[in-house]
Amino acid sequence: MLKLSDKTLKMLGSMINEETRYRKGPELVDFFNNLGFRDVYKWGGGFPSRSTFTESHLLSINCRPEIEKAIKMAFAPRDFDGDRQKYDECVEKFNQELRFDGWEIFFDESLNEVSFRRVKPPSQFSSLRKSQAVKVAEETEESFLQKQFVNIDVDRIVETPEVLAIIKSRLSELKKCMSNGAALSALFLIGSVLEGVLLAVAMKQAAKFAAAKTAIRDKSGNVIQIPDWKLRALIDTAKELGYVKDDVHRFCHYVRDYRNYIHPYEQYSQRFYPDVNTVNIAFQVLKGAIAQINEKVTRET
Repeated sequence: MLKLSDKTLKMLGSMINEETRYRKGPELVDFFNNLGFRDVYKWGGGFPSRSTFTESHLLSINCRPEIEKAIKMAFAPRDFDGDRQKYDECVEKFNQELRFDGWEIFFDESLNEVSFRRVKPPSQFSSLRKSQAVKVAEETEESFLQKQFVNIDVDRIVETPEVLAIIKSRLSELKKCMSNGAALSALFLIGSVLEGVLLAVAMKQAAKFAAAKTAIRDKSGNVIQIPDWKLRALIDTAKELGYVKDDVHRFCHYVRDYRNYIHPYEQYSQRFYPDVNTVNIAFQVLKGAIAQINEKVTRET
């Protein structure tokens, strides 16, 4: 039976909440109800922070069969949309802590799910020797903000004149919001422009996006029309096809999540109150996405 240390439980909580995929409050309730809990999500207040909720529930099932099931659910391959690199990075990152408990997880091809195996706990200093993939995955916000992105012009990306005018207008409005401390409005505009730019690329390269592993499909297995794609799929497929790189791809999903707070009760339940630092990171993501897309477009012409 698995007995996880406090640090490993905290790492597992992070994996469940956001690193394997971002789970909102109602999704966390569903996650743990599948493990035998009987929680009800309370809109409009009364729900604890996501991290507090998850960690307290994990603590209550530690040393019980449900903790293994929780790990298997957190690392279910279907939640990674075919991104094996992200899957391996998350597994390795979690294993950095789990090995100190005498276990590690791995993807069992025969079962098509995560499995467990005993290992000798490492020395206290071996956790410092992380793989390059994990180092990339753990890039800090500070180092990302220090990157310089050039060529952030959208003219070569958005070909429809009317849409281009709208995007430029929103960029102008975004600068006003940032200058006047309107953080929440700035985040919504950043997410809007990011989606517009990615959708413009996807529509121009519709055949490539439709053939990608991360393309959205309906229940019959048919690719959904590009204009109906959600931002998550646009981000992941842009990464798969090389229009955005690992650094921008990772932080793009933070920008996508920020858009959920357009709903007042969602913002209240998550206690989300953005400041200038939040906006700066999101704006850096937008600049990075535009610059990297321009690089790719330039190489293709």
